[in-house]
Amino acid sequence: MNYTYIVISDKNEYIKWGPDAKICSIYDPISGGPGENDILAFGQLKKLFGEPAYITENLENQYQYYISATDENGKVYHLSAYCGPSGPAIGGNVTDKALFDAAKALAAYVRASDTADYDYSGYYPDADLKINCGIKDGKAYCTTKKLSFLESVIIHIFKRI
Repeated sequence: MNYTYIVISDKNEYIKWGPDAKICSIYDPISGGPGENDILAFGQLKKLFGEPAYITENLENQYQYYISATDENGKVYHLSAYCGPSGPAIGGNVTDKALFDAAKALAAYVRASDTADYDYSGYYPDADLKINCGIKDGKAYCTTKKLSFLESVIIHIFKRI
């Protein structure tokens, strides 16, 4: 089935849609911090939908988009695209099994997209790492720096990540 997608910028509108949980990953998840596909997924989402509803410095809650998908019969599905602890994913109200096909179609649509260039700096709290990653001229890059004990404490206390 084919879908058309629009971004919902009003978080209050999205909240009315009901509970949101992971339905599927955009790419197969890789543990241990950002992999190339994680970096590409954000660039692809930016290319398709612009800036997310929010972005944080916490890699395990990096960004979220609120997306409405309409199928060829006019049925509307409320989804989210986000990067959480298990990487980039599509979410929605998991009690509505009709969303699963729409979520998988959105993930495939994202994977097939070109990327936008971007630069992201944040933290991966599980490994006490400072992360700088993004896309430059269509190529993913990522550098990491181990935080000192003091830096880690400051990040966890004052940045609340």
